Amino acid sequence: TAPGCSRAHACGGGSSGSTTTPGSGSAATGSGSSSDEIQRLSYRQIWYAPRLDEEVLLAGLVQKRSRHLWEWRERWAALTNESLCFFAEKGSIQGVPTEYVKLSDVAGVALQDDNLTVRLPHFHCLLRFSEVPVAERWAECLLDAVNRCTGGAAS
Repeated sequence: TAPGCSRAHACGGGSSGSTTTPGSGSAATGSGSSSDEIQRLSYRQIWYAPRLDEEVLLAGLVQKRSRHLWEWRERWAALTNESLCFFAEKGSIQGVPTEYVKLSDVAGVALQDDNLTVRLPHFHCLLRFSEVPVAERWAECLLDAVNRCTGGAAS
């Protein structure tokens, strides 16, 4: 666990859209199948780094605006106790994420309708969700995880 981060509970509650909550007993898409859930995530921050294995708090498909070209792209997002990672495809075993956000670097989270902005020191990570309740759930879980890592510094 990273300094300042404590082992956290999984984000609970009802689910909708394309979000998966580990341990909820059903995939968020309403299929009722727990085989679609991802409870652990194994990845590398950069290609030569050791593999990390983290508990997944929340995972699902999101639209993410690219940092340089400002194009919206579909990504598989995984929120863990220490990071928010984006990958081109769904899966519990991944390579290097297309974007890696260290939760202790998050300065704030802003929600407007189905859009979520993650404020970081050098850029803003812009996300769009299929439905407002899904965006609200991600915002709540992300803020909760960030506050555990930073001691309540994010808003």
